[in-house]
Amino acid sequence: MREKIYKDNIKKFYVDEKYNFKGTFIGDFYHGVCIDFSLLLKEKFNEIGLESFLISTITEQGNHGALIYIDNNEIFVVDPITDARIMTNSNMSMLDREKFIENNKLSFNIPIQTYIKDNGLISIYDDN
Repeated sequence: MREKIYKDNIKKFYVDEKYNFKGTFIGDFYHGVCIDFSLLLKEKFNEIGLESFLISTITEQGNHGALIYIDNNEIFVVDPITDARIMTNSNMSMLDREKFIENNKLSFNIPIQTYIKDNGLISIYDDN
């Protein structure tokens, strides 16, 4: 179910720095950055009772937001900005985005160990 939610939403994500922390729908696309995309996905997951947590790492560009979730006692990362950036930078139409999603390995179900190895220390945020 998470993967379907991811695929249904990622095709609408458009990387746009001027909407940092205030993601906004403009036409067919949701303009924002990593935190905006992660928060929207978290909201969608929560709507159907799937728990997830916002995480951040520090990169050369600054803070980077993503999500983690637990499935069968394993922790996975969802990193929507990676896929959104590819589609935005390639100026893909909605049809091209759908083809990209179906034909490529997405930044979904990333084992936490792999993510930490690639990105370093993470901070986890709880809603409480």
